[in-house]
Amino acid sequence: MELLQLRYFAELANTEHLSKTAEKLYISPPSLSSTIKKLENEVGMQLFDRSRQQMRLNENGRIFYRYVQNALNNLDYGIAALRELQRPAIKVALTSYPVWIDMIYAYEQSNPQVTVEYAVITLDQLNEKRSLFPWNFFLGIAEDVNPDDFQICNVFPSERPIVLMSADHPFSNHTEINLTELKDEVFISVNESNSSAHNYMMSLCHLAGFEPKKILFGDYLMRVKLIQQNRGVNITTNLGAAVNAIPMDIIKSIPLSSPIMTRTQSVSWEKGKILSKEEINFLDFAIQYFKENPPMDPHKL
Repeated sequence: MELLQLRYFAELANTEHLSKTAEKLYISPPSLSSTIKKLENEVGMQLFDRSRQQMRLNENGRIFYRYVQNALNNLDYGIAALRELQRPAIKVALTSYPVWIDMIYAYEQSNPQVTVEYAVITLDQLNEKRSLFPWNFFLGIAEDVNPDDFQICNVFPSERPIVLMSADHPFSNHTEINLTELKDEVFISVNESNSSAHNYMMSLCHLAGFEPKKILFGDYLMRVKLIQQNRGVNITTNLGAAVNAIPMDIIKSIPLSSPIMTRTQSVSWEKGKILSKEEINFLDFAIQYFKENPPMDPHKL
């Protein structure tokens, strides 16, 4: 049994489509089919149910896939660990960097021998099905990650939702507000539709039992302008408003009474992964940093 056979098997198990998998692997479909057939002969049983281009995992294949994927992941972790010995680097993914950028800078100052590379990603990229998570850590909202796939370490207390609106809005004098009262409002969202902030807003609306009738998209500066002009309302958190420089002296912040869905800042990594010395150091640094330098008063969350 060869390593190449196992990698081809894992790729085909993910797509269950012969031609698409062959194209991704830069080989011909007959060559891929032959490789899988040889693997099945060595295993002694069929792993796929075949029908034209479709090759669906059968029960044997599903059992075998779990073990193959674990073995390939461990092998890739070993390769990554060897590379880290040559040039220590911490690669992190974020869905929003304002909460984390000061911590990353402080870590770099304290650990000049380690390179920190970060990428701002979407929720689609975070939850993309892949054989190996391409970053050491995800820095962001714990509720955005699948706990079946990630180990999660919270670094700050959970946040509760608030509604941002103009001082001229009819509800601006409320001490709290039920989201159903805003079902006919225009909602303002930040950036692309699969961002963490947008997903949070939409999830709360769905919990309240409605779909926003109109959504205006823009960056963080545009959000402030649209709210000031009373062109819509925005759902965020006190921490989200604080780190994105929302001018709370001219924009009203109303706590949401219902529904409630928390957002918790966390450091997450792929479940089952054994952290290296550098990764443990980075995790410990992040935990201690937020204890000593909270982005805002936890009692206001």
